Amino acid sequence: MYQRIRLGYFPHGKRKALTMSFDDGRDSDRRAVEILNKYGLKGTFHLNAGKLDRPKYLSKSELATLFEGHEVSSHTFSHPHLSHVTESNFIYEVLEDRRVLEEASGQFVRGMSYPNGVNGTEIADKLRALGVVYSRLGKATGSTMLPTDFLFWAPTTSYYDPDALKRYERFRDAKVNAYLSIYYWWTHSISIEVDDAWEKFDEYCKSISGCDDIWYATNLEIWEYVTAAKNLVISADQSRIYNPSAISVWVEIGMEHPLEIPSGKTVIIPDFEDEYPY
Repeated sequence: MYQRIRLGYFPHGKRKALTMSFDDGRDSDRRAVEILNKYGLKGTFHLNAGKLDRPKYLSKSELATLFEGHEVSSHTFSHPHLSHVTESNFIYEVLEDRRVLEEASGQFVRGMSYPNGVNGTEIADKLRALGVVYSRLGKATGSTMLPTDFLFWAPTTSYYDPDALKRYERFRDAKVNAYLSIYYWWTHSISIEVDDAWEKFDEYCKSISGCDDIWYATNLEIWEYVTAAKNLVISADQSRIYNPSAISVWVEIGMEHPLEIPSGKTVIIPDFEDEYPY
């Protein structure tokens, strides 16, 4: 019997995910991390390795402990506009940033945010060749849909959006039917510092935290999960699913039946005998 199979769930059968990111690696990131930890939120921190250990910036020696439970990501070595550098300099900006950040943090650095805004498709192709699997754009679009290409990942909103909390509330309250939905918020923590808005940021984090049907994740965790879901192997007769990845994946069978496919396992698909409205 035909069974509809959709990639309709994040971990533990959740339809929605929330992720946050911070650019530039300023020393104000320390306070941002403290507030995220207070409310059980996860952040992705896009750092310029060439600026670490300078006044008003983070030090290499603190990255491993400061960002435990969070993600260290690239923002290029020195923050150039990548459309305006030579080929060899482009390679250095990306690889040297990854190399230094990986050595200092102990993490695998696989993601990025574009310095100085949006870049072209030719740059995305180069990033793929240099081991970068996703990159965040600077302009928020209001969308909560999965990106069609993670190297052009547009955020939903930002610290600079006065309607950011209203957008979150609409996202939280919306019924999502079989589609993965992501609320992506970003900022420069130095902006919160300059505005003396830490209390406001604390209140915002409290407001968006603790929702049981939202998966709070880093940028890379979302990319890894979606990639694992797309790499599931389904038998031709749709009776079995094999998960070759290192993480569990949840799929939707029929009419909103979540099914976990554990890492490295083959699962027989149950027949729920659903009647489809088409």
